[in-house]
Amino acid sequence: INAEYMGKENRARGMGVLGAAFGLGFIVGPAVGGILAHRYGWSVPPMVAAALALFNLLMVVCFLPESMPTPRRKAASIWKSVNEEFYGVYSCFTNRKLAPLLAIRLGYMMLFTLFESSFGFYNNSVLNLDSRNSAYGLSLFGLVFSLIQGMGMKRLAKFKDTSILLVAFLTLSLCFLSLVLLVGTIGQLMSLLVPLGLTCGLCHTILTAKVSKEVDEFTQGRALGVSASLGSLSRIIAPLMAGYFVQEWGPKSPYAACVVVHLFPISIILAVVTSGNR
Repeated sequence: INAEYMGKENRARGMGVLGAAFGLGFIVGPAVGGILAHRYGWSVPPMVAAALALFNLLMVVCFLPESMPTPRRKAASIWKSVNEEFYGVYSCFTNRKLAPLLAIRLGYMMLFTLFESSFGFYNNSVLNLDSRNSAYGLSLFGLVFSLIQGMGMKRLAKFKDTSILLVAFLTLSLCFLSLVLLVGTIGQLMSLLVPLGLTCGLCHTILTAKVSKEVDEFTQGRALGVSASLGSLSRIIAPLMAGYFVQEWGPKSPYAACVVVHLFPISIILAVVTSGNR
């Protein structure tokens, strides 16, 4: 919907504002969840989350309008639409410009979810923090995540997206390496969450905006849907990986895995840059 209302030249900024709202959830959500779990038990935060999901569903049904004007909608039978969608999803992965972005998006979401799902284990085992204090750390991460998306994207518009992504992923790798080798106090952890939130916010916004720019107005919803589906896939795989790593090799091992995983999106970015310079 945001992509349909914003022109291509303003889409990154629009995605940034949308991402800032997402980041605000990282500020309020972990803090509230940590407090609820600390005071009332671990069963209460999921119940509150379910109530919020139901509220959001009602808001969508009652107040969210169709963004595409009627003349631009394509009428088709159900089976034809299903066939078109399957072919459309396939075409996303065979599109020469879109496929690398989707691969980078998958790599980024694997990194992000490994970090997020291992954060509590890491804090409890390495720094002896309880759930409430871990939640405060995620809130700091979410604050930086929101600020860079809501205020920083316009300032970075003069730089190439591929250059920003390359620097962001290299910074992420250094942050994860620091979590493995250097962090030993709460102050060190909090100072590291600032560049982590900064780089994650940049990656999230730029990748989402670039995916929508590579397709026309009729297929950008499908492309963004495929991108979001890859994010959901990573949220299935990465927590399983994190749990296995923690059990077998300790609380720092998921972040060591992140250092390895980040080579995947970096290699794709370098390949895209190299092919573009030929």
